[in-house]
Amino acid sequence: MAAAAASLAEDDDSLRAVITEHFVNCPICFKEYDEPTSLPCLHSYCKGCLKTHVGDLTPGRTFSCPVCQRETRVPTEGLEGFSHNFYIESLQDTLLQPPRKRTCGACALATGAVVDATSKCISCHEYLCEQCAPYHCRTKFTKDHKIFTLEQLRSKEYKAEIQELQIFLCPDHKDEAIKYFCEKCQRPICRDCKILLHDDHKCISLDAAAESVTQTLQTKLDHLEKKFKEEDELLLALEKNTIDVEANIKQRAVHLHSLVDQQEKVLMEKVHAQKKSLDISLEHRKTNKGTVDLVKGFLGHASPGELLMMQQQLCDQMDNLQSSSSSRKIPPLLSFQLQTRDGVEEDLFKGKWFGDIVEVQNLEFRTTEKKETDIWNWSMLSVLEPQNVVQDSQEMMQMLEKPSCGEEKEVRTQKMRPPARCVQEFNTNCKYPGAIVVTGDQKYAIADFNRESGQVCVYLQTGEFDEEIIEAANNNELDTVQGLCHLPSGRTVISDYENDKIFVMSKLWKPVTVKCIDGPCGVAVNSKNHIAVAQMHDQCITMFDIEPNGKMTEIYLIEPDDFPSPFCLAYTSEDFLVVGHVNDGRVDILSPSGDIICHYTGPSNDLKKPQSICVDRYDNIYIADRRRNCIHIISPEGQFIQYFETEMGGVSFRFPWGLAIDQDGDLVVGLYGGKVKVFSFLE
Repeated sequence: MAAAAASLAEDDDSLRAVITEHFVNCPICFKEYDEPTSLPCLHSYCKGCLKTHVGDLTPGRTFSCPVCQRETRVPTEGLEGFSHNFYIESLQDTLLQPPRKRTCGACALATGAVVDATSKCISCHEYLCEQCAPYHCRTKFTKDHKIFTLEQLRSKEYKAEIQELQIFLCPDHKDEAIKYFCEKCQRPICRDCKILLHDDHKCISLDAAAESVTQTLQTKLDHLEKKFKEEDELLLALEKNTIDVEANIKQRAVHLHSLVDQQEKVLMEKVHAQKKSLDISLEHRKTNKGTVDLVKGFLGHASPGELLMMQQQLCDQMDNLQSSSSSRKIPPLLSFQLQTRDGVEEDLFKGKWFGDIVEVQNLEFRTTEKKETDIWNWSMLSVLEPQNVVQDSQEMMQMLEKPSCGEEKEVRTQKMRPPARCVQEFNTNCKYPGAIVVTGDQKYAIADFNRESGQVCVYLQTGEFDEEIIEAANNNELDTVQGLCHLPSGRTVISDYENDKIFVMSKLWKPVTVKCIDGPCGVAVNSKNHIAVAQMHDQCITMFDIEPNGKMTEIYLIEPDDFPSPFCLAYTSEDFLVVGHVNDGRVDILSPSGDIICHYTGPSNDLKKPQSICVDRYDNIYIADRRRNCIHIISPEGQFIQYFETEMGGVSFRFPWGLAIDQDGDLVVGLYGGKVKVFSFLE
């Protein structure tokens, strides 16, 4: 029973998370729905927001849905002609914690007063306060109405009774309840509608119609899910194939580069050998030139007597130099030049020796229906390297006079073990475990991104709660912790976004230093003990040096031109800085000097919300995408490797918020709601 109750509670939490993500906020104002109103395309908005968006509510006028851009016509009744979304309203009353506050409609109508509602009439959907509720059913028109308190609406005990008694009023006949379903018109109707407009149509009960519609929708849903599964398999296969082809291209380029490099070495040695064969001695020529300079000196400065005394010796030396000079051995017009073959550059430009990309039809992933095959029959890419390309490579070797290409350099790779195995799982007090760091004593320090709590919780390796850090330096309570990083000295750096401060904490979580900085987010430390602090709203990263006493000194600013929303940070072993732009679906990799080397936006530009980043000891980079519920793995060069896959959940996670690598090289994942899981994944 306890296990069943726990499972139900977890299902409720999961459902609440999905509802919070997709059904709570209006897409226009981004606030909770106020009078949720649906368009024919099924997208819903606040009634007031929709009125503002449409502007001109003249019947027949068309406007675009803000979400899907579908053209929608204003009904004859204007804004009132659109359907009220009772489903969203019901979710607000039953599943959301805390529930949306409601006000009494009777008090508002009678006196204009704003009084909190405590009950709801499920017959007319009127919210009532504690005083008005007893009187609601005392009129001829409302005597059969059913009233439940807001607590009863949220209780599962009354769910079946509420669904059975709930009444929906006809939009055409305001006081009549919907009781029938017209099969011809495919719409729910009331008694008056049946008599006046649908008398000769076949009408059935709502329960019978709901059963039939449920079967129809379930059939369509099964069909779509099957189609999406096949599409996912195709896309994953294409993604894997693309990665393989990229690796083949790089290997091919390395191979051809090695041919050119080796031939460069051969030609260099050849020209040096030819030059040496001429037997030109620089030292000998330097001596001869000294003799020439001596004769010049005599001619310019010696007296006539001195010149005549030495004239015979000077003439003999000059004759000897003339007869024995090595210059006579050098051909008068000798020079070297590199002789190349015409058309080589053109052949290289056309990829003659490199290869080409060809489409090879992949029959393995054909979908079951012909129409779907026509749409989703992907062609797989491959590097063209058949016999003709091999012959071109041999021709290139012959052209370069290359006797041997030697052994290729071995490339070290770290293989992952798919799927990853969960080795630890525990619950925390952190609703949004967005920053996770493993301390020197092998504990998990977890920051809660929830602005209402502002805390750092510490847990033992076993998952047991150890302590809670609420207060930092000078009695400053933590407000919104956005980043954590552990220093080699054993200290921990905490960034507090709302307080505009960076705190350096001792091993015992006592404050050592506090540094004021505007809107700090993610933090990371490199091999030089320099701390990088992301400032999302200032669109920059500030670098600090930290001294042994904990004092932080600003050393420089990283502020590229295109740097929209730097939020989370991590360093590779080579001090390359990985930066996640949380609001722009992008990850940048920066050189140690701060220059952007590359951008990563996902395999198909589908990276949406990079919430957290970490790097393992092999420099694999892990990116938690909170919006798409997955974790990307990329190389230090920004190339997609794969999605992180687990034994139980595949590649899907429920809102991943925080990531870290622990002392065993395992991946620590913080999930929405406070659950933390540790995965073993490397071979």
